[in-house]
This record gives sequence, structure tokens and C-alpha cells, in this order.
Amino acid sequence: MLFRSGYYCLRGTPLYLATRNKCPVGYYCPGGTASGSSAETRCPRATTTLTGAGQLADCRIEEVDVCDKKGVDPFNVFEDQTYYPKHAYPLLTEGAEMQYFDSTTEKDSTGEVAVLAKVMPLNYSASDPHWRNDTVEVFRTCPDYMVEDGTEGEGEDEVVIIGRNFRDSELLTCRFSACLRASAPATGPVTRYEPRVCTNYGPGVDHTPFTAVSGKQVMTRARFLSETRVSCPAPAYAFAPSVVDNSTCIRDHLTSQVAYVVECTEDDPGYGAETEEVPAGQFEDLNIPAGANARRAKNSGGATISKGSCYTMDEWRYAQVRGDNPYFFPLFNNELERPADDASSEAKARDQSNWEYYQDAQVKNMKFKLVTTLMVDCTKDEIAKNACPRTPDPDAGTKFNPCLVGQVRVDVSNDGRMFSGDKLEANHTILGGDTYDNSGHLNHEFRQSWGLMNYVKRDRFINTTEVATMDRSRCNRTKAREEGPRSREAGWFMLKGLERAVLSFDLRHLPRDMVYDEHFKLAVYVRPSRAKDEWCNDARVRIAAAEKVPSRLPAELPMWFTDPSVSKHQTFNISVFALDDVIFKVEFHILHGLFLPLADFFKNSTTVAITKPSRAFVQEGLKKKNTRKLSPFVSFEERLVDQTYIFEIGRAHV
Repeated sequence: MLFRSGYYCLRGTPLYLATRNKCPVGYYCPGGTASGSSAETRCPRATTTLTGAGQLADCRIEEVDVCDKKGVDPFNVFEDQTYYPKHAYPLLTEGAEMQYFDSTTEKDSTGEVAVLAKVMPLNYSASDPHWRNDTVEVFRTCPDYMVEDGTEGEGEDEVVIIGRNFRDSELLTCRFSACLRASAPATGPVTRYEPRVCTNYGPGVDHTPFTAVSGKQVMTRARFLSETRVSCPAPAYAFAPSVVDNSTCIRDHLTSQVAYVVECTEDDPGYGAETEEVPAGQFEDLNIPAGANARRAKNSGGATISKGSCYTMDEWRYAQVRGDNPYFFPLFNNELERPADDASSEAKARDQSNWEYYQDAQVKNMKFKLVTTLMVDCTKDEIAKNACPRTPDPDAGTKFNPCLVGQVRVDVSNDGRMFSGDKLEANHTILGGDTYDNSGHLNHEFRQSWGLMNYVKRDRFINTTEVATMDRSRCNRTKAREEGPRSREAGWFMLKGLERAVLSFDLRHLPRDMVYDEHFKLAVYVRPSRAKDEWCNDARVRIAAAEKVPSRLPAELPMWFTDPSVSKHQTFNISVFALDDVIFKVEFHILHGLFLPLADFFKNSTTVAITKPSRAFVQEGLKKKNTRKLSPFVSFEERLVDQTYIFEIGRAHV
């Protein structure tokens, strides 16, 4: 005799205890189930049950809390999750009630429904050519370092640029720009700048506002290798012999060696070193050789100083007087002053920021150390903020000493005009204006990208063939996140203004139990677009919905199609008409885990045919055609295309 469904009975359970163990959440227990946590009776992915479920049909969609949603990370091509804020469907059991989800209401809001599978339904061989992204992206260079004045006797070195969307063009160009300064992640509210570097390009790093590069660039013709790699001759750079800005890079007044000032962490040896009391008047004045703003450092009172290698500002001059520290640091000796008014704008901006940084109360209590090695360990703050370059070994949290190298920014252009490092912004209105205007709408900003080449001082360069070969072999390895296929970029079609696309679907073979708008949805994404998205702050508190550009949600479909009385298990067409240049993409979304095995039923079920006006004004055969630029939303290069025309009927009032 089978036991009752909704319960599980361990082996040897008597009949009168048949209802003792209720089926747990996330599982269903048909009659005779012997375990409540068996893999065979667990609900499909992203579905769950209430306690006491007795059949597979009891598994229902499991909502996702708004605070647990995954954002769309442009640097992580493997995370492209979509959520529907509103959804309604009946449970699969006969006579079951409707289930409603709505995360947009202020009261009694629910979670959202995650898309479990995105199916690309296109039959490419029967459709028009798809859109090709011409937005050039640059990730890194290989190798990522060389001697600062080039290779003697061998001319210019070849450097490989790794990125995306390169095109075999006669105008394929590499551009090299010397870095002047960049902001560095630092403790405290004030920004600290480092010389001769550019902000690291990486996930979560906003490198545009705090990176300054030279206005003089060197351009070289690139050699096309593949859509993800080009090769360029790297120009020789000769930077200043040394950098001493008295705040980030300082000089040993005995050996003339330059050292890098780094924030100490609790992991640094000497951070918690023993201290000793220094009584007043113990040391005589220390004469410091003549130099910029140099004067005597004097122990005028007692102090407690560290015996280690990390010092606060107050400890610094006493360690110098004692002889433990041969470096003269004008800032720690109260000799770094506000930048002079007659200084250059670049130097004034840098010095003013660094002066404010070291005057901050929080910074004054921090400890600093000096580093003279070519490689420097990244700080915890740099690693946490994804600002550690991880060079030359990506598996090590290191970077080049900015006081001993000069960085050069490298970006690429397919047409010799628009480079990957150029800033491009498409306004949401032809009226222009700031990013936010009175309507609160966002403009669309195209992410800048570049690689960084480190030119190492010749006296610090390890000119070893084995080392160079090893590093070049390492950086030549293919990374899937850089050069692998991106599903989020596949399946897009472009419509120029006044063009029309006819989407033809054939879903006659779908099982009748699979109901549209309950278990699956048709999604047509269009760009440019915008929509508000529900989100939480870091404290997991719901905040006001913020506008996202482009929209994370598909476009609204026509009412005739969303009407439940219209069967989707047939052939049908949907037209998309473009008033301006757009790109669009078609997907089918599966929302219920029970129907995941049917995802392949949607493949090759859709074709796309694009038509355009052709009779109003024929330009074929004309020596000079009327052309226009494509919208930056569909072409980063804003390519020239033929102007299209349509007939227009007007009526004059007499």
C-alpha cells in the first residue's frame, strides 16, 4: 500500500505514522516517497513548492528579491540576467489560483521573475544580414612593458593590441599618448595623484575624470591580425630622467635614488613595530644638502616614534634626524606649501590635490613607507576597487613603480578618425544639454577603452631574452572574457530611418501546455531605449527606481499579440518600423523551470526581412549621392549612408 502524497516515509515507518514527515519546501513527494531530499523529487531550477506538495505540477516560480538581482556588468560577458518586474500566471494544478508578481508597487511589493533561458530563434540563412558592431574596444597590450627609449639598433618594437571589433581597413591606426597623471585609490576623502600613469582600465573603475594625457600623440599604422587583435610598431619614448614631486615620489639626498610613497597596511612589516620615546633635545640639528625648499629638520620636543619602516607624518622627521631614514620629505617636514599661483595649470592641479590630501586629518594619522623596487604590491584598496593593474603577471597583485616607469595610453581606430579612447555621448534630445535635464532623462555615454604600455627606465630594465619570451607568451594567451563570443552582442539587426523589418514566426510545433505570457515570452529589444529599474542600495534597502540606458526590458508588444485569445501556436508576423536609426534583437524567454527542456523548440523558428523606401528618389547611377551620418546609437564611427526619401502628401488650404 502506498503512503499518502505530500509526505515521505522512511523505510520501516508504520502506517499510523504515515503523515508524520511532511514534504519540505522545494520538493514534491508522490505517494511512497522514501526521502524528503531526494534529487529525483526536487523541483526544477528556479521553482519551489510549499510544504506538503505531492506532485511535480505543484512546483511554482520562485521570485527573486529585488536586492538579490544581478546587475548587467559590461566587463563580465557571462552575466546577462534579465528580470520581469510584473508577471502573472496560474499554477499548473487543476483549479489553482493565480500567482501575481509586481515589484513596482509602493505597498506589498513582491520580488521579480528571472528569465531562466534566453533562446535566439533566428534562422540566419533565411534572414537579412545582421548588424555588425563597429565600437572598437581595447583591453590590453602584449607585451605590456619595454625599455623607455626603444630597442637600440633594432628600430621600433611590435606590440599586439588585444580588443574587439577590429576591421581589416587601410585606415586601421594605433594612437600612443603619454600619461601625465592619474588619481589613485586612497584612504580618506581627498584624491591623491600619481605621476606619469593613467588610471587602470578595469571593472568598476571610472577612469575618465582623473586621467590626464599629453596633447601630443604618436600614430602608427596597424596591421590586422583578427577581429580581436592588431599589431602596431611602438614608438620610442624618452621620459624625464626621474620624477620628484615631493609628495608621491621623493629622492634620497644621499644616493639620489627615487622612492615611491605608499600607504602602509596592517600586513606591512613594521606597521605595528615597537616604539620608543625620544626626549626633547636629544638630537642635534641635521644639515640637509641644498635643494628645493630644503632647510634644517629640528627635534624641538619629545615624541614617540616607530622603530619599523612605516611612519606617520609626526614620526617622519624624527626618524630622519635619528638617521634611520635618509630620505628628505619636504611635506613631512612641514615644507610642502600650497602650489604657487604662477605654476602651470597641470602642475597646480596636481600639487593642490596632493597638498589637500596630506592635510586631511585622517591621512595625518596614517602610516607611509618608501618603495624603491621596480614592482610594487597593490594596496588592499586598489584591489577592492579593481584598480590594481596586475602587471606584468595577472595572477599577482602587483604594479610597476610609477616613479620608475612612464605609462603610455594606446587606443585603436578602424577609420583613423574615431578612436576607442575618444569620448562619445549621444544626447537623449536634439536640444543637447547636460546629462540630466529638467526631464531627468539620461544621455547615452559610450565607454572609453585603451591599453597601457609601461616604458621602464633603462637602468631598471631586465634585458633578458628568456624573461621577455616568457612574458610575451603569457600575455598572448587568449582569455574568453576578452576574445570569446558574446551572446549579448549576437542577433542584432539594424534599421535605418524609415526602414521596416518583418519578423516571421512559426510556433506551430510548440506543445499546447506551454502557454504564452505564463511560461514563455517573446522579447524584442530595441536601442536606443530607456526604462526604470527597481534596485537596492548596499544596505539592502529599496530605493527609488532609476532610469537605465539602454533599457534592461524588452519593448512593449502590440495589443493584438498580447491578447490571450490570440493563439501563439501558429505562424504570425510582427512589423518594426524605424523613425530613426535603431538596432533590435529578438529572443524567446522561458520563465518557468518546468519548461526549460523545451528551449530548443524555439531555434530556427524566426526570420527577419528588412525593406526600405526605394521609389521616391532613386540615386543609383548618380555621381554624387545625398548621404548622411548614421546615429551614434547604431554606429560608433557614424558611418556615411545613402539618404532615403519617401512620398509625402500635403493639402493646401486656399
